[in-house]
Amino acid sequence: MAWTVSIPGMRRVLIDARTLGPRPSGIGRYTLNLLRGLAQTDGDERISAWVRAGMELPHEVTHSDRVELIEREGLPAGVSQQLVSPRELRRLGVGLVHVPDAFAPLWSPCPAVVTVHDVIPLVMPEALPRSWKGKFPGAWRRWLSWQTRRAAAVVTVSEHAAGDLRARLGIPGVPGVPGDRVCVIPNAVPAVGGGGEAGDEALLEALGVSGRFLLTLGRRDPYKNVDGLVRAFGVLRDQLSKAGGQLPGAGVRLVVAGAADPRYPEAEREAARLDLGESVVFTGYVDEATRGALLRRAAAVVVPSRYEGFGLPAAEAMAAGTAVVAARTGALPETVGDAAEQFEADDEAGFVAALRRVLEDGDRRRVLIERGRVR
Repeated sequence: MAWTVSIPGMRRVLIDARTLGPRPSGIGRYTLNLLRGLAQTDGDERISAWVRAGMELPHEVTHSDRVELIEREGLPAGVSQQLVSPRELRRLGVGLVHVPDAFAPLWSPCPAVVTVHDVIPLVMPEALPRSWKGKFPGAWRRWLSWQTRRAAAVVTVSEHAAGDLRARLGIPGVPGVPGDRVCVIPNAVPAVGGGGEAGDEALLEALGVSGRFLLTLGRRDPYKNVDGLVRAFGVLRDQLSKAGGQLPGAGVRLVVAGAADPRYPEAEREAARLDLGESVVFTGYVDEATRGALLRRAAAVVVPSRYEGFGLPAAEAMAAGTAVVAARTGALPETVGDAAEQFEADDEAGFVAALRRVLEDGDRRRVLIERGRVR
């Protein structure tokens, strides 16, 4: 879908990329991929990006003739995004500002585009019990309504997210936000290039990962259902053990990659309760090189979420040539199409069966990998 916002006399497009922190996940990865993509485009507009001071960014971004990086000190992203001085935007000659989340400047002399990735706090606030958005969904709804009313355009990352956005905020019923201002632009996925077998093995060895493994990537919020994955893996391991280790999936491990969140320790607790020991590896946050090695070497990437506005790890796995097992929830069916083994998020038996099919049926796994590459 082609999409443009035409602003007469536009001089500079400013991307407020301070959502990109030193350990990006979710919106941070979206922002990073946006900068990578813009760095490779042609056009007459001047593109600038505000980034946090001292950020290490990929070579293709830092050495781009297309994107000018402006380091900015100040308050954390979210707060500082809103407190941008109109005078500063005028001084830079900004004709359009884009914020990769719903925190556009409170006062802006130029139009703003906001990206709303999902409305999870409005759809299922119980899945974010320790987040202020989950605790106060009414306040978050009012904030989103105000942000989308003021925006020149609202970007979201899937048709499913767009439907939820319109339904929960009353779009196009919200005054000033006609439906055609909501534009679906799916998440970009960079190529997950090969790091070489020896290089990948060295990175995995440093994590304590060896042999065949299932992989899940990302945050630990309850809607991600990582504790449900740990329980399903426990059942899977028991089934394979009872078969005497003769099945193709025998000896498989589960790798949970992503920063631990002290608010949500349920996955670690489940692994301890089930006495899964070294068969489950919690890596903590992983850098880009290690993330690529995990994606390439996994037997399958598992996305067990009860809701996703897109499901970036599933798309990254497809780009890496790895099979995907995904819950049939939110935007995940839209993202994976027919290129994943799918299951109902709360059907543990179906979940375990999906994992076994991908582990034990080599032909099925090869079909999913090829469909994923195409998709």
